Amino acid sequence: MGNITYTLDTVPLRRFHKKIFAYTLGGTFMDGYIIGTLSLGLPFIVTEMNMSVFWQGLIGSSALIGILIGAPICGWLSDKIGRQIIYLWHFIILVVAAALQFFVQSPETLFLLRLILGFSIGAEYVVGPTMLAEFVPLKYRATMCSAMIAAWYVGNFVAFAICYLIKDLGPDNWRWMLVSAVVPGILVLFLRAGSPESLRWLIKKGKIDKAREIVVKFLGPDVSIEGFVEEARSGQKKVSFFQIFGKKLWKRTLFGSIFYASQVLVFYAVFTFLPTVLSTLNVNNAYFGSVIVNFISLVGGVIGLLVVDRFKRREFIIATFILFGSPLVILGIFLHLPGVVVTVLFCMAMAFLAMGQTLQFVYPPEMFPTELRSSGVGFVTAFSRVGAATGTFLLPVMLSTVGVSAAILMIAGVAGIGLLASIFFAPETRGKSLEDTLE
Repeated sequence: MGNITYTLDTVPLRRFHKKIFAYTLGGTFMDGYIIGTLSLGLPFIVTEMNMSVFWQGLIGSSALIGILIGAPICGWLSDKIGRQIIYLWHFIILVVAAALQFFVQSPETLFLLRLILGFSIGAEYVVGPTMLAEFVPLKYRATMCSAMIAAWYVGNFVAFAICYLIKDLGPDNWRWMLVSAVVPGILVLFLRAGSPESLRWLIKKGKIDKAREIVVKFLGPDVSIEGFVEEARSGQKKVSFFQIFGKKLWKRTLFGSIFYASQVLVFYAVFTFLPTVLSTLNVNNAYFGSVIVNFISLVGGVIGLLVVDRFKRREFIIATFILFGSPLVILGIFLHLPGVVVTVLFCMAMAFLAMGQTLQFVYPPEMFPTELRSSGVGFVTAFSRVGAATGTFLLPVMLSTVGVSAAILMIAGVAGIGLLASIFFAPETRGKSLEDTLE
């Protein structure tokens, strides 16, 4: 057995793989937690600060705007200077900004801090799935990467549950909601200390000795990287960010941007203002209903990660767009449904959306070559947040102008755009090595 040589794709799952998996799940847990605390805290902030609809939309979309800035910048930096430094250091920014939320006195200050938090989340959305995809064996890549969205929903649900429990603490309840993110943030930051650089990135940069050192230390002496070294030496040496729009990659960049944007626009627009939307649709206990919808979404995410690798990527993404868009159409057309029916339909829509979202951390890393992976993931993540930030900013305005029915139908229309992009442009990457997904 000692003579058996594995590659990065064929090596059995080892202790290090489980560690990098846990550290990365911690990052997406934090992302979900930070968004969740604002969702339930925002109504209290609006009351205390007498916040206008403009500021409600702007603060609701602030993290998304930060992601829009952070994802492409950190994606480009990750391809240039390495994954690990961003994987660790952006979390320091996150923890500090989360702590400072306790002391805000104005919408402007809160917006700035949420913008910084969004920048850090953007870094996580780029470097987290990239690191995980480049380390884990091919057999486990889809399941482990798709688990990141389940971790997001766990973080969001835990935030909802904690905020629901402390909502009666008094006038400072929202401060405790927002600052509670510091505790899990510090834990994840501590665990990530000492994590190594991506082996595939090191090989592409010609740092072969360092890559071999990391392989022996973290994976074992029976793992070989020589095949990857030979391929990297014979491949292209100079790359440009703009190659993601070139002949070989433009369709993938377009598809990744649209499918990602369609999913997150629906999600953020709905979940950021979920209590308000449910209340408008005759749900009596909108806060409790929000917790239920969030929990069912978590269940959908877990089911998604269990089944995602049993289907072709194209089939899975097309089916989930149909299944989560249909209940939204029903909600938009039939406005005066009983509160229970409304909650059930929202649960169905968000559960199927969560299933489709399992591909957010699987598909983009598979669609781009190693030398452009973080740049590609960074761009599609940033593009997705343009739509999400726009939708989140406009939803409260739409609810107060055109009404809840038209607002929900427009959101369902976004799902239709994602469906069309998937039908015409989605590539098939299931079961392929990261070096072979362009073939």
